[in-house]
Amino acid sequence: MIRPHPHRRQTWAALLLVLLIGLVGSVPTAAAEEPVEPPPAAEEEAEPKVLSLGELEERITSAPWASRVALISRGFAILAGLVILLVGLWLAYDRRQAKAAGVAGATARPPRTPPPSLFPPGMSFLLAALGFLVVPTIVILILSDGAGKVSFQQSALALAIGGLPVASLVVQRRLRAKWPGTGLARAFVSGISGFCIATAFVVPAGLLTLLVMKYAGQEPAAQELVSMMLTTEDESVPWTLLVFGVLVAPFTEEAIFRGLLYPAIRDAGPPGRAGVIRAAILVSAIFAVVHRSATAALGLFCLAMVLTWIYERTNSLFAVVVAHGTNNLLSLLPLLLARYGI
Repeated sequence: MIRPHPHRRQTWAALLLVLLIGLVGSVPTAAAEEPVEPPPAAEEEAEPKVLSLGELEERITSAPWASRVALISRGFAILAGLVILLVGLWLAYDRRQAKAAGVAGATARPPRTPPPSLFPPGMSFLLAALGFLVVPTIVILILSDGAGKVSFQQSALALAIGGLPVASLVVQRRLRAKWPGTGLARAFVSGISGFCIATAFVVPAGLLTLLVMKYAGQEPAAQELVSMMLTTEDESVPWTLLVFGVLVAPFTEEAIFRGLLYPAIRDAGPPGRAGVIRAAILVSAIFAVVHRSATAALGLFCLAMVLTWIYERTNSLFAVVVAHGTNNLLSLLPLLLARYGI
């Protein structure tokens, strides 16, 4: 008689969490679509325009330095990522050939310590839901006060209030446990190289999504925050978005997704490589869902898969925060330059 896996219920709980985030994550937007007697000023306030990808490309290419930064940074990252991948595959093949030939010392590699699970699966899912969904939703509803849509600054504040305490708890638990990891210098290099590898997958994924949507007769739209960066009349929003996207969001998201959720889901699944792959796919799917962008979903999934791979290999939150922050910086910087026509 085959007994079910003892942690199968926790795995199903993770799947339900994906659906919960996807459904309840739209509560603030849905609540703001039907404001209760909005004041006259709210009706006259112009909302940021949602740009199509064609309009976004036109805005960036019309600004000389914005187009150069976007082209050079992404082009260099793709080239470097492909080189890193090819060199890594060649070294792996060389080691396998040496092992098969019985060369002395061919298998002498430093042992890789998988990232530990900080909390039991149920508690990990609860903390992630509280930090990334429940608390931000409650804060947004309080800030909106039923009067209309909240500003980006209010949304960022809500996510910080919910996510930063959970992320800080994850970091504090890791520091107290003193688990072995990668040094800061090596973690930084791993983060930059991981960003390059991720870009080699993210850019083709974006182009594939664009082709599929055009074939289906749909006009691809840019992410809401991307459009806001270029079209909002509030001059404080682009700079708030830059700071939030480069510093706050990478730290919070990586601590929760890679430091909290991924090890818990991996340990709740089957042992070995199967559990690692299943957890990586599931966490990456959650990561793509919470950003709520059909156009960028496949690219976000590829980015999350690479970030999870980096974390699995280095056991370093610093490495994935560097990779995530670099990706956001080189995505937002051309938009900021294009906004001012630079």
